[in-house]
Amino acid sequence: MGNGLIYAVLRDPWGGIWYRGFREGPGSNWREWVFTGGILQDFSVAGLLGELYLAGRDAGNAIWWYRVSSGWTWAGNAGAAAGRLAAAPR
Repeated sequence: MGNGLIYAVLRDPWGGIWYRGFREGPGSNWREWVFTGGILQDFSVAGLLGELYLAGRDAGNAIWWYRVSSGWTWAGNAGAAAGRLAAAPR
């Protein structure tokens, strides 16, 4: 991600989105799991310069954007995008 930090991201059985950072280098460098506060039916991940980004769709089909440093932002109405989402930093 540009700063020696790699992220693992998962969706739990209830749709909750979690991430966990790993600092590159010797030793046990896993950080704690962090719940983003978002519940999504699908999502996509991107990274740039040490920042983790997510694009996802909730149960109402609305589109949401997540950035680790700033949290969730509503990004579009239900049905605004057809098919699976693809994330990219903006």
